[in-house]
Amino acid sequence: MKKFFAAALPAVLSSLVLFSLLYKERQMNVFVRFGKAPAEAGEPVLYLYGFFSSESCASCRELIGVLNNLPVHFRITGVVPQAEAPRIELLKEEYQIRFPVYDAAKYRRYKPLINPSIIGASAKGKILFVLPCATMRPDEITSFLIGFQMKLAPYLANESF
Repeated sequence: MKKFFAAALPAVLSSLVLFSLLYKERQMNVFVRFGKAPAEAGEPVLYLYGFFSSESCASCRELIGVLNNLPVHFRITGVVPQAEAPRIELLKEEYQIRFPVYDAAKYRRYKPLINPSIIGASAKGKILFVLPCATMRPDEITSFLIGFQMKLAPYLANESF
């Protein structure tokens, strides 16, 4: 059974990426409105929006560790449930979060069904993938993100992408 899931994981991730790339243009530009800083010209930056909750499970805490340790060509924004908004500064201190964290009020329409999850976007705000991270190990998440960024680096460096 474990071999089946190990063999099926790459296919599932590929399907998620493919599905994410097929969003309509108006759906792909949802994060442009949220005032993120644009990438420097020619810099291959992948924007990540990590949806997690401090109250849900250990997977969320592992996701925070992954996001804290990604290379500089990732721009990370954390998103927590609206109920946790008053505690954002305490959460950042408790979990040693080194990226900006906001409540889900303005991201509510785009919130993934599974916490923790990561949404990857281009500098123009095109959603490139939705990665549910609940059953993934931290090294699998890191490997996927770095591999994805490396493969799309030429596109991510293009300001029109």
